Amino acid sequence: MLTQETLDAMYTSYADDQGLGRGYGWGVEETRVGTVVRHNGGNGFFSSDFLRYLDEDIVVIVLSNTWDYADRGMLGEALGDIVLGIG
Repeated sequence: MLTQETLDAMYTSYADDQGLGRGYGWGVEETRVGTVVRHNGGNGFFSSDFLRYLDEDIVVIVLSNTWDYADRGMLGEALGDIVLGIG
C-alpha cells in the first residue's frame, strides 16, 4: 500500500503541458468539480483512459477498440459528468 504522502506526491502537478499538469505518471487537471488525475494509453489498435476524481471518490475507466484519443477522452469526461450529476 502506498502512503498518503506518496499518493500526494504522485498527484501533484510538477509541470504544465498545455493546460494539463504532470504528476508522477499521471495527468493532473483542476476541473469545476476538483482535481482529476488521469492516465491513458494504447497500442495503435486499442486504447484506454483512466480518470480519478480525487475530491469525489469516483473513477471512470474507458476501454476502446479504436485509437482516437479525442473520442475516448471526451467520453471519459462525459461519463464523469453524468456520474456527478452535471452532464
